[in-house]
Amino acid sequence: MPGRRVAALDKFPHWLVVEGSIVIGLISGWYCIAWSLLGWSDAWDLLVGRATPRNAPYPWLSWPLSVIGWIAVPAFVGGAVGYLVTSHIDERRGETEDGFAEKAAARAREGGHE
Repeated sequence: MPGRRVAALDKFPHWLVVEGSIVIGLISGWYCIAWSLLGWSDAWDLLVGRATPRNAPYPWLSWPLSVIGWIAVPAFVGGAVGYLVTSHIDERRGETEDGFAEKAAARAREGGHE
């Protein structure tokens, strides 16, 4: 039954639950390993780029964590935001100017956003 619920989700929530959870899990797992060996502060500094992995005690752990912080996290967040913006724009493309103006006027009368 849970498989049907996941399959019924829209595109972005489905991607986030299926493929996104794998990426989030890998990033979180690597960070937790670094946290346990290096400590919270040092692992965070490596992840956000405030510290260099060159001076870290575990280079096999520090370099991938640094790369994750510089490449994987921004790519994941940028991809997710890009998808959301694109899907939002695609929803608006099918509207005519008159339909858009009517919706905007209705929202203005209601005093807020949808």
